[in-house]
Amino acid sequence: MPPFHGNGCEITVQGPDPKLPHNCRAIMKRSESTGCGIPTEKLYEHLSSGVFLDHKRKKYWIDPKTGYNCFMLFARDLSITWGDDKSYWKWDSLQETSNVHVDIAELINVCWLEVRGNLDTSNLSPGVMYEVAFVVMLKDCANGWNVPVNFELILPNGKKQEHKVNLHSKPKRQWIEVLVGEFWTCQDMDGDMQFSILETKGGHWKSGLVIKGAIIRPKRNCDTEKPGNKHFTVISKDLSITWGDDQQYWNWYCLNETSNILVDVAELLNVWWLEVRGNFDTSNLTPRVMYEISFVVMLRESIYGWEVPVNLQLVLPDGERKERKEWLLSKPRGQWVEILVGEFCTSPEKAGDLQFSLFEFGGQAKKGLVIKGVIIKPRKSIDEKLNNDCFTLIARDLLIAWGDNNCYWRWSCWKENKDVYVEVAELLKVCSLDVHGKFDTSKLSPGIMYEVAFTVMLKDNAFGWEVPVHFRLLLPDGKTQEHEEHLLSKPRGEWIELKVGEFQASPEKAGDIQFSLFGNRKSGLIIKGVTIRPKN
Repeated sequence: MPPFHGNGCEITVQGPDPKLPHNCRAIMKRSESTGCGIPTEKLYEHLSSGVFLDHKRKKYWIDPKTGYNCFMLFARDLSITWGDDKSYWKWDSLQETSNVHVDIAELINVCWLEVRGNLDTSNLSPGVMYEVAFVVMLKDCANGWNVPVNFELILPNGKKQEHKVNLHSKPKRQWIEVLVGEFWTCQDMDGDMQFSILETKGGHWKSGLVIKGAIIRPKRNCDTEKPGNKHFTVISKDLSITWGDDQQYWNWYCLNETSNILVDVAELLNVWWLEVRGNFDTSNLTPRVMYEISFVVMLRESIYGWEVPVNLQLVLPDGERKERKEWLLSKPRGQWVEILVGEFCTSPEKAGDLQFSLFEFGGQAKKGLVIKGVIIKPRKSIDEKLNNDCFTLIARDLLIAWGDNNCYWRWSCWKENKDVYVEVAELLKVCSLDVHGKFDTSKLSPGIMYEVAFTVMLKDNAFGWEVPVHFRLLLPDGKTQEHEEHLLSKPRGEWIELKVGEFQASPEKAGDIQFSLFGNRKSGLIIKGVTIRPKN
């Protein structure tokens, strides 16, 4: 196979041609690695350890679990206003690995803070939710951070994400990650994205911030929402909380979201007037998808005042208003729960700001509520038609054996229509095909006969389909339907439905159905999802 070129040295992969990470060859041409003749079985181990690019200004590696591309842009690769003026910034060296040092930038004193970076998103793995975060440290002597700093992300399509972060409450003397934003990589998202830290309008002098760089990687603990159904989180600092800045009523503190990511949360100490509001631009969401919006909260063990219900309100861009009440007293203590505000269907014709709120003005004193933020996500597995009893489980809702191994399966965006993308799974080659999923039949209309079908496509170069595949449907009462089907005669290059079985929905027999597709030694199958719908 053709060699990689790393700093004048050919890095030749020995053995069979492996499935390489996205755009790996082009990226490795900028590598400073000196290793040659990497055996196939060592390739992923080599890339998981990471390689330095562009004279140690960047680092590239792949996520060991998923094989997705990750990047670190070190401080030298960022544009720092007055970064070369020793009166304002000091450059030092940090040991990144046992034999590699990278430059870090320490802020001496500025009243105009401006740090910018950019990255070509075509080097990121397609069909993946990525997050961008600055990696920084506050020294003990840090000063001037009581004024919030702006974090901004501009995507190749021109869409902007921005929010403010108060660094004053962050821990000192340790590297922390401050999230800038998140986005899906897709066909219309190739190009330069720009990210920045800014505080240029207040004239406030700042010191004691050390910048290591910016990290771009797949979002951790990402849910199953995909490019065709984007989801967003509004953090508590982006919400409007009445008396939220008064320490008599609310306490702000940092929560360890992961081992090295901190988020601010707001804990209610005591108020009579509870009012939390926020807004979100629906043009950031995928058109014609049913979304739900929920507050993410926790009730402490020691609480009072929640025997009175709280009001939840959603006001859509067209003025439509949805309201409901929720009793929080019955909710579990000491764990994060989602409190549904409402649901809505996105429409390009009605895009704009929606407003959501949680409030209770009845004069009942309350204590012990912790607010983490608001999540806006697709209503799980509902069909796009929205007006019948059809449900669709997308490919990511299914359990695919070795589905996260890039040697066997490839995930990509498929343009469903002009506005909507879905993520599909393409089988590269496996010796054991095993795809299965489940669905709760209590969501279906009683007394209706339903059918379950996989939606798939066979590529022109598909092979191994002269041997039939097996389909199985296991009903809640334990009954099983099984059959085999030959796919060799099926059309290529178009979506087809492969029926698994059928059943009648019944309240007395409600529960999970399980469905599966399995076979041996095959390639060239693309899986879009599974549909459960009334039998014609």
